[in-house]
Amino acid sequence: MNFEKYTQKSVEVVNKARDYSINSQNAKVDQQHLLYALLNQKDGAVAQMLKKLKINARQMASACDREVQRIPKVAGSGVDMNRFEITQALNDALIEAEQQAAYMKDEYVSVEHLMLGLIENPNVAVKGILNEYGLTREAFLDAMAREYEALAHNEMVIEFVPLGYSKGTAIREVCRLLGCSAADTVAFGDSPNDLPMFGAAGFSVALGDGHARARQQASFVTSALWEDGVARAIEHLGLL
Repeated sequence: MNFEKYTQKSVEVVNKARDYSINSQNAKVDQQHLLYALLNQKDGAVAQMLKKLKINARQMASACDREVQRIPKVAGSGVDMNRFEITQALNDALIEAEQQAAYMKDEYVSVEHLMLGLIENPNVAVKGILNEYGLTREAFLDAMAREYEALAHNEMVIEFVPLGYSKGTAIREVCRLLGCSAADTVAFGDSPNDLPMFGAAGFSVALGDGHARARQQASFVTSALWEDGVARAIEHLGLL
């Protein structure tokens, strides 16, 4: 397990699973702990997708807790608060999650990939919970499709982003956090998925070798990327 390949949310949920196993006095972190953490993550994507499938995440989490209580406990000084040992079953699920991310051409392992890892390679306890609530790979992928919007980056690459979010909403959120105006920002882009960002920024720059739609909407068109287009635009705007 390489945390450098995990999103911040995924690292958070794995650590929550570890804490849950320790608090439950279990010797190792298992799939039940991870599923419980995924279902209880604050503003978590997994719970939101289950809601679309009319599956109650809290009830499923309670089923996980019942399974955790069946795991043998390590009493007293036998619990090492600094340990991070996982079962072979959980290791298999994490490997599957990384494979799911690679298959989907995602650079990092997200909480959705972790859930798919559990669905694809469940231990006996988790399989029973999934069957009880009728959660299958097909159903979960369908929920993901309803949660995300497909944006074309170019003819070969499509990006999936949460519905209602874009590079434009990212600019506005960063400006809100910094206490500045989006009107004072400059955005650089080269493809159709940059158009919401161009609309949000005060000034937009398209690279000369970028998509025609990006060049048409931009405030300024610089030279191609390989011709130092970004640096030339910065000089043109007097920012250096």
